[in-house]
Amino acid sequence: MSNDIVDGMAADPAGDVYVSTTHSGGTFALEKYAAGITGTPTPEASIALNDPTGVGQVAIDGAGNVYVTLIGSTEVAEFNSSLSTQLATLSGSNTGLSAGINGSLAADGSGNLYVGTGPGTGGAGAPNTGIAAFAPLAAGSNNVAPTRTLSAVGFTSEIAVDSADDIFFDAASRDSVTEYPAGAGTTPQSFSWPGGTNGVNNGAAYGFAISHGQLYVSWGGAEAQSNPPTPAWYSFNLANPNATPVPFMTNAPVTPLITSY
Repeated sequence: MSNDIVDGMAADPAGDVYVSTTHSGGTFALEKYAAGITGTPTPEASIALNDPTGVGQVAIDGAGNVYVTLIGSTEVAEFNSSLSTQLATLSGSNTGLSAGINGSLAADGSGNLYVGTGPGTGGAGAPNTGIAAFAPLAAGSNNVAPTRTLSAVGFTSEIAVDSADDIFFDAASRDSVTEYPAGAGTTPQSFSWPGGTNGVNNGAAYGFAISHGQLYVSWGGAEAQSNPPTPAWYSFNLANPNATPVPFMTNAPVTPLITSY
């Protein structure tokens, strides 16, 4: 549906794509699209998401289970890969999520979850104050305490986790990425990407992806809003993150493979 809004998206190793969607009528859904889709595809599976406010990002663990944040309900829901069954929920007073979640979410290969916490106001770009890590969910309802928390990290719209369980998020300065190595009590390191060509450095990240030792960041400031766009996607070599990032989006028009949902 061309008037739908994509709130979150993730792909599994097979290339199947999972999308959290706000439909034009104000309802929410989690949808699955087959690998290689082009044009105006029809989801091969879809499940309605009941939430008073909205949905956020999508994450997939190593077993193929799919997670999505429900912002108004301040919970994370887990589904099987076919979206036929809801497996678990993460919510309740022990989680610390009742103060709000902003929609940002990541999962590692073992099923550990990383949830953006704070005064979520709807949408994955709402401000938040921390990141909470949780052990893999058990079947059913999970009202459990986080295994690790990162507090006062500021405006965080994106979280990513690499194969070593290092945590990456866009930091309060909004033009840098902060990395927390795996394990509690470690010192964070920050690295930056270039600001706008006119000296504007006030953009948040709109997308993170980690693949083959590279962190890919879409920068959502003035560059991404110009027409035609100047480079707004950057690749960081995680073995040397403070090296100059490589832009890989050019001024040439970009033809999307998926034209509508």
